Amino acid sequence: MRVYVEFIGGIAEKAKRKRVWLETEANITVKALFSKIFPLFIGRDTAETLFKSFLNREIIVVLNGTIATDFETKLNDGDKVYFFPMASGG
Repeated sequence: MRVYVEFIGGIAEKAKRKRVWLETEANITVKALFSKIFPLFIGRDTAETLFKSFLNREIIVVLNGTIATDFETKLNDGDKVYFFPMASGG
């Protein structure tokens, strides 16, 4: 199955890319993106850092226009997943 992933803002800098189409196994979860897929193309350390940021609510994962709050959410073929840093300002 194919999943579109886009990194926004500072996350794109950490991932060293803005967007990618991923070929994955069926029924992969958001958590598996961080633990199995991301280490292959952005490195284990960066993937772990992003996952910790997700757990700490420092980044938002949006799946097909809806915020994914559960890391066990399953992805489907053609899904679009966006990773946004939490807004900050002054």
